Amino acid sequence: MKMFKKFFAFLLLLRQTNFRQQINKILVIVFLLTLVTQTANAQAGEAEFPDWGDDENYWIEELQALQDSEDSDTNSHLIPPLVVDDTHNYVSSLGTLLYFLSPDYKLYRFDRNGAKTCDLYSHHIQGVAYYKDISYNNRGYYFITRSRKDKPYNEQLLIVDEYQRKVVNTLKLDDALSHPGGIQIYDTILVVPFNADSTKFYSVKNPTNPRYINSIPYMGQCAGITEYEGNYLVALYGSDYNRNIIRFVLLDNSLKKIKDIIWNAQAPADRSNWTPYKTWQGTDTHYENMSLIKEQASCSATPKYYLLMYHNDPEAIDVYSLNGLDFNNANPPDIQMVTRVSVRKPWLLSSGFRIGGGMYIENSWNIRFFSTEKGIANKTYINIYY
Repeated sequence: MKMFKKFFAFLLLLRQTNFRQQINKILVIVFLLTLVTQTANAQAGEAEFPDWGDDENYWIEELQALQDSEDSDTNSHLIPPLVVDDTHNYVSSLGTLLYFLSPDYKLYRFDRNGAKTCDLYSHHIQGVAYYKDISYNNRGYYFITRSRKDKPYNEQLLIVDEYQRKVVNTLKLDDALSHPGGIQIYDTILVVPFNADSTKFYSVKNPTNPRYINSIPYMGQCAGITEYEGNYLVALYGSDYNRNIIRFVLLDNSLKKIKDIIWNAQAPADRSNWTPYKTWQGTDTHYENMSLIKEQASCSATPKYYLLMYHNDPEAIDVYSLNGLDFNNANPPDIQMVTRVSVRKPWLLSSGFRIGGGMYIENSWNIRFFSTEKGIANKTYINIYY
């Protein structure tokens, strides 16, 4: 049975892969014929597959090596560096960026570099965010939350150096709080919500050594953060496992709460166009990753705000507009679904927006989206859409 699973997975990967050079096609055909021969011999008791292990990340690297060699100048896990300017905190036209977003992804691969692996179904990645350091060493870093509180190496934040392609540090979070969820970075502030009454904020000015700043006593399955009228605006999705609740929190520059407003999809009829994809996770009806984004066409234009919510089956980004948010009069926003942007589902079996989704504003006219695998392995993949 294990042999046939590997054989089937290889056929699936071959169907989704576009080899551009004829020589690699020949190599793949030879590899496939060898695989079929080994299958037949193994059934006759004459041979067995190499012991690649049950984790798909180990045996899939055999084929990945072929993909990496298809072009000596461009490896599939080497993503073009991000180009950043000082407008990376908002976008000029979200609709335009999403219209031109490619549905295909690029693979970025990094080494766990001693970080503990994740056993299947026992603990897993929760969120992914990206930060481009333009003042320290001009490098990019991925930040990944992972969760399982009954192990001493979990409830962690992993920091991946984009250029070294490896984990360069791990930050212990709080074992008293479970399930650090979907995360986002705005400017130099990382927001990490927990499935308990706490959401924490960290400075990533020194990206390899994030510094804790403050916390607020609210839980969230996932969180988004951006600027709002000179202050920070945080959105927390999910409260006490009520998936129809979004709490909006206004914070000052020291990340202390000014005011908060609760929006409930089941409350007023004129705010009922909250239409999450309801079958992406079996019988559950909730998202686990989100982003909060500001759109401003010019310095004098009135800013607009959007929630981006990630899911799979189909692999897509649900876009919701926020209108009428008013902290002075305690008015929650009118949340309306604008569009659903579908993208190609990653070929790794346990990978995609269901696991960890996020985005990064490269500049006002460029944006990138990320998804990732369920767990940390010897080689872990991040899927990048741009």
